Amino acid sequence: MQADQSELNPPELTDLHPTRLSFFVASLLLDNYMQQQALLSLDSTVERLEVEIEVLGNTLKYMSARFALQGAFAPAATESEAEPDKQPPAAGPD
Repeated sequence: MQADQSELNPPELTDLHPTRLSFFVASLLLDNYMQQQALLSLDSTVERLEVEIEVLGNTLKYMSARFALQGAFAPAATESEAEPDKQPPAAGPD
């Protein structure tokens, strides 16, 4: 799946001040409230953005590995699954 340019650079974020951007990114980390609170309590915008870059990079690595594993362990289609309409020949007296 590929993202187009408008998805990679949404207009809502291009004009956002770095401080507001750092708070916006921190607000998206809903899965880990402790980490979110730690980010929101940082006084330095630069430090907050650096930590967010690290968190997002680790999340990307995790999701990439998860996707690769899902593909590696996906059940292969058997012959009967590949051709579900094909029935074995009827047996019986001639």
